[in-house]
Amino acid sequence: MYISQRSWTIWRICCSRKEDNTYEGGKRPLRRAGFFSPLVSDVTGKKVRARIWVEGLVQGVFYRYSTRQKAQELGLNGWVRNLPDGSVECLVEGEQDRVHELIAWCGVGPPGARVDTVRTQSEHYGGDLPHFSIRY
Repeated sequence: MYISQRSWTIWRICCSRKEDNTYEGGKRPLRRAGFFSPLVSDVTGKKVRARIWVEGLVQGVFYRYSTRQKAQELGLNGWVRNLPDGSVECLVEGEQDRVHELIAWCGVGPPGARVDTVRTQSEHYGGDLPHFSIRY
């Protein structure tokens, strides 16, 4: 079984998980607003897909652009878009460790953002997303 030290440390620092998979942080320790519980995996490089919703001050602060840059750095595919309620939605797929790293980054966001809540939902890996893009 494998739990990366970084994942465990970030999980320990961040707020606890609610029953509906919502992670909230009032005061963000080390500027991390939320995270997921560390996932245990026997398989390195397993392909996964996740849908992420980020709430807070995340529109008008280059959040989508920064998310696309980070996803491209990590070699992930998918898209990110603004929602009418002021939040951001992201669909991402790729290697499990890298998807989790992007989820952790979403809890922090770019310098101008204030992330209040990060929600995630696992989906079946489809392999049908050719690159990472911004949707309008």
